[in-house]
Amino acid sequence: MFNLVSVDGYFSGQNGDISWHKTDDEEFHSLATRNVTSGRTLVFGRVTYDLMERFWSTPEAKQLDPVIAKAMNESKKIVASRSIENPSWTGTTLIRGELIEGIRCLKMQPGNGLCILGSGQLVAQLAQANLIDEFELLVVPIAIGTGRTLFQGIKGPLNLKLIGNKAFRNGSMLLTYAPA
Repeated sequence: MFNLVSVDGYFSGQNGDISWHKTDDEEFHSLATRNVTSGRTLVFGRVTYDLMERFWSTPEAKQLDPVIAKAMNESKKIVASRSIENPSWTGTTLIRGELIEGIRCLKMQPGNGLCILGSGQLVAQLAQANLIDEFELLVVPIAIGTGRTLFQGIKGPLNLKLIGNKAFRNGSMLLTYAPA
C-alpha cells in the first residue's frame, strides 16, 4: 500500500481535496515510478480508479510523464466496486461482492504481488483483515486540519512496526511499516 498523508494524519481534505499532495519533485517521481513499474498488479477502490483512469489514459498524461503513463495503462489493475459494470481501462479486472475473500485469493496467485494506490476505504478494510503486508506512507509537511484519515473506520488498533524511513529534500518523509 502506498499513500500520501498530511503531517496531521489526513489522507484527503474536505470533499476529497488532495491539492496539498507534493508530487512535483524528483524524489517523489522516482518513488512513483518504482511503484507503478514494479510489475505488481495495481489495486484501487472505485473513486481512486476513476481519478487514475480519467488522468492516466489521456494524451496529456502520456506527454507529461510517458514512463508512468505507459506503466499505468499497461499494468494489470483490480478495481473493487459495486457500481462499475464494465471497467473501460485496459487491463482492469473487477472485484464485486466479497472484497476480503477476493483479495485473499489474489494474494495466493503467483506473480509480483499487489500494490494499493490511494483508495482509503479499501486500505482500512484490508488492513483490518490483515491483508496488507507493507504500508508506505509519504508524510507531507502540511497540516490541513480536517478531512479523512487513511484508516478511518477500522475497529480496534492496528499495530505496526517501522521497517524503513527516508527523508525527502522537500520535507516529506517516507515511512514504511509492516504489521506488528
